[in-house]
Amino acid sequence: MSALSATARVLRVHALVCGLAFLVAVCAGSGRAQATAHVNRAEAAESAYRAGDYERAKAAWSTLLEERGEDPRLEYDLGNCEYRLGNHARALWRFERAKRRLGGDERVRFNLALTERALGLQGVESTSFFRDVSERLRSMTIGEWFWTGLWIELAGLALLALALTKKWRMLAAFALLVAISGGAALARAATLDPDRIVGVVILEEQTAVRAEPRTELAPLMKLSAGVRARYVASSPGWVRIRIQDRDGWVERGAAGLY
Repeated sequence: MSALSATARVLRVHALVCGLAFLVAVCAGSGRAQATAHVNRAEAAESAYRAGDYERAKAAWSTLLEERGEDPRLEYDLGNCEYRLGNHARALWRFERAKRRLGGDERVRFNLALTERALGLQGVESTSFFRDVSERLRSMTIGEWFWTGLWIELAGLALLALALTKKWRMLAAFALLVAISGGAALARAATLDPDRIVGVVILEEQTAVRAEPRTELAPLMKLSAGVRARYVASSPGWVRIRIQDRDGWVERGAAGLY
């Protein structure tokens, strides 16, 4: 009786091991199949783009983006498609999203500037030096904060060492402030949320800005496609923005968040 019981236990363990092995094989095969599908779709999108079929390329890259989640390279590719299709506001939105993670990429910055020229935005949105600086600081990426802070702190420490060697008190005080500023920038990089929303691109012409998220209200103003605004908050179907020192609500479909 004990021999039969032992045999039954061995058979159960064997069946369990075989079942687990089968599940692992199925999952691995599914993963490989999905990876192959992604590669094939990416190659199809690239081929379509080179052939000038921008709509097909856009559809393929959009599907890839939905499957992968956030991917700045795909945002950049979609921005190129939108630009080629003449959808300059949507191209600007895609390039802004790509810049969030690829801030130092020269291609992203070049295409962003090219799109701004196409929209006639260069030199139009700026209203004051201090506001420009404030918006620039708000839009800086984690990498930009880190490298800026690192170089500022190193410069401050080097200057401090020189000032202490020469016993230059005023210079030492200034160098200490520079080093502290660099440390503050590094702290900012360490605490910044990479997924935060910093701005909005208006995607449709004559987008109405309302005092409350209700379509029956008269617009406070209307914005052209491609105009950037500061992101404030969201509610179902609506986005609250700040532009020209005024807050208002725009419908979600007309707002590209980045």
